[in-house]
Amino acid sequence: MAKPQLKIVRKLVTGGDPEQLYPMPGPEDFAKAGSEYLEAEDLEKIGEALIEKQGGFGYLKELKIVYLWKEKGGESHGKAVLGRCQRPKGLLAKFCDADFIVWLAADHHRTFRSTRFQVEATTFHELCHTDYDEEKDKARLVGHDYEGFCREVELYGAWRSDLEKAAQSFHQLSLL
Repeated sequence: MAKPQLKIVRKLVTGGDPEQLYPMPGPEDFAKAGSEYLEAEDLEKIGEALIEKQGGFGYLKELKIVYLWKEKGGESHGKAVLGRCQRPKGLLAKFCDADFIVWLAADHHRTFRSTRFQVEATTFHELCHTDYDEEKDKARLVGHDYEGFCREVELYGAWRSDLEKAAQSFHQLSLL
């Protein structure tokens, strides 16, 4: 018996065809720039639209976010790193006028033939790592809501509070 598939309505905050392949910068673009990073006005537009239209990002309206394409994303725990959100610290903070830096890995998104929907989802994911500490009056990074394995959930269910929260979100999604 086949498992039921969740149907997600794919709509972009910036409009357009969500299934269209995203135009990634290529190795020649990074070579021409002489840098492993490229400024990404396209990602900035996506980020600004997400902040404006998706709930929960109001605190970001007053903060500066730099959006970049990174030539190579590398790996973490054997998986491709599609993007990252960072807070500039130390020497970088001295020379960088930004509260957050969001970069997406051009190589992995090219290899995976990412669609506009997938690039928007990656940008959204990275923005979810941001937060603002009202008591300390400063921006901060936050970790994932949950970390786990499909097999773990298949065998033990939502046995931790973070997995229970994720299960509730997936159940709500399945009702759509």
